[in-house]
Amino acid sequence: SANAILRFCLKVMGQPANDMVLGTSMYKSGYRATMFSRSDRGICWMAGEGDDPRIVASAFVDAVAAEQVV
Repeated sequence: SANAILRFCLKVMGQPANDMVLGTSMYKSGYRATMFSRSDRGICWMAGEGDDPRIVASAFVDAVAAEQVV
């Protein structure tokens, strides 16, 4: 949807799901979340920040660790 400014796509199984998350024709353009394996936990394509999508990694931060960051 046009309301989704930032799009994050973890592993998906095929082109339709890939394009539903990242946007129309992203799979055809080479941005394929199908390339990630099941062991690539927290790794995804991020689209909407900058000109081109990029591969990013996330991490779990619990409440205690979040307090240390602030």
